[in-house]
Amino acid sequence: NNPNRSFGLLSYNSDFVIRAFFGFPGASAFEDGLYAVRASLPPSNSGTFFPNGDGHTFLLSPEFYSTRVGGTSVADWTASFVAGAPTDLPATRPSVAEPLAAVE
Repeated sequence: NNPNRSFGLLSYNSDFVIRAFFGFPGASAFEDGLYAVRASLPPSNSGTFFPNGDGHTFLLSPEFYSTRVGGTSVADWTASFVAGAPTDLPATRPSVAEPLAAVE
């Protein structure tokens, strides 16, 4: 927890590679873990970006521009983060009853 450093966490909410590597029993347990990490981060200098999906990467692909949460692309989120305005997207965890497409 260093106030002079920023921390960003970007992950699909059901990333199949990380989920398997760490032995999560399913997508829901992995998503629980993502939101637990988010809750432990200092909000002033950290941000998270959790789009729906089970993919693994989007930084070096066209998905950097097309993957969105609430209308914000990974590229736009990253630009805001680098500019010193980290945010958490989605701002709140979608409910289980909410359709997945509602936050994309």
